[in-house]
Amino acid sequence: WRKTGREAVAEIRRRAEQRRARTRAGFARAGVVLDGTPIVRLGDLADVAERDAQAAQRGRDERAAALRRQSEAGLAAAEDRRQASLLRAGSTLLRGFARFGR
Repeated sequence: WRKTGREAVAEIRRRAEQRRARTRAGFARAGVVLDGTPIVRLGDLADVAERDAQAAQRGRDERAAALRRQSEAGLAAAEDRRQASLLRAGSTLLRGFARFGR
């Protein structure tokens, strides 16, 4: 089963929150007061996790844009083939009429 981009971003954020919660619990067990350096460290963890989530989001957006471009190119190619087919059919009809008229 493959996660969607949105689900992957949510998973990154959920795991980051779990890490922060475990870290806070570890500090509490050790008797560390969340002031100064420890709180800065938790903020750093949150920043890194958010950057990871944003990078995943950008990757998802870039992939979606690439797929849209690919789809548009395919539609344009299909339209070109359709028009070429119509031109060939018209040409065949004209040749038939020209032969019939002789």
